[in-house]
Formats: sequence, C-alpha cells, structure tokens
Amino acid sequence: HNPAQTSSPFGQWVLFTDPNQTAFAGARRVELNLTPTTFRMVAMYPAGDQVVITGPASITPSGLLTLMPQSTTTMASGGRPPILAGQMIQVLASAADNTMVFAPPEGMAPTPSSVWHRLEKAREAAGQPPVARTAATDSL
Repeated sequence: HNPAQTSSPFGQWVLFTDPNQTAFAGARRVELNLTPTTFRMVAMYPAGDQVVITGPASITPSGLLTLMPQSTTTMASGGRPPILAGQMIQVLASAADNTMVFAPPEGMAPTPSSVWHRLEKAREAAGQPPVARTAATDSL
C-alpha cells in the first residue's frame, strides 16, 4: 500500500461517475476547476450545448465543500440548466492523489455521490496528450 502523495481537492477535475446518476443527466462530459475561493463547472452535452456554472467556493478542514453558483449559462436548446444560480451545494469532498469523491454531508459512512479524476491524469489514461496551457484552456 502506497500512501497518497496529495489530498488536495483543488485543481482541474473531470466527472468519472456516469453523468446520468448526477444532476448532469445527459451530459457527455463535466469538468470542474476548483480553487480555495472559486469554482467553475462546465457540462458539455451531445447536441453541442455547454453549461458553465461559476461562483465562490469554500472548504472546511473536515472536508465540507460549499459551492455557491452565482452565474449559470442558459442552454441553447432551451433546457433547464442542471444547477441554478443561488442553489447552494454542500458535499463532503475527499481527495487522494488523482481521485476525488463527493458524498452527502450527513451520515457516519457516507455513500459517494460522485467520483472525479484529475483532468490531466484522465487525459493520460485515455491516451491523449497533455493540453498546452493557454488563456483559452485556462478559461475552461
């Protein structure tokens, strides 16, 4: 057994859980960029819709992550965005190396509600080259 080298939840993540089991039903890919003070989620849908959700973020030492969406783009198809501005999200966030798990904040043995993988490691596992960092990729 090798201990985790990092337990930081901050960074760029991609949703590993089937989006249909989350608020992002129908999405083909969901990415999360989490910093100590902000977050940005981008959900990409097969018809070309892209929903961007941004706002402040905070995390307690015990791992309670609070996301407060302030801006949610509308879907070109007219569908309802998966998360609305002002709809606070609180989850327990636990990260180890390249995996992060969200779970409901209540209960002694939380059941994971979603699993996320670090974006760069997910790209490597899929055989894709690392993305060159540019202003355009930083805005995702």
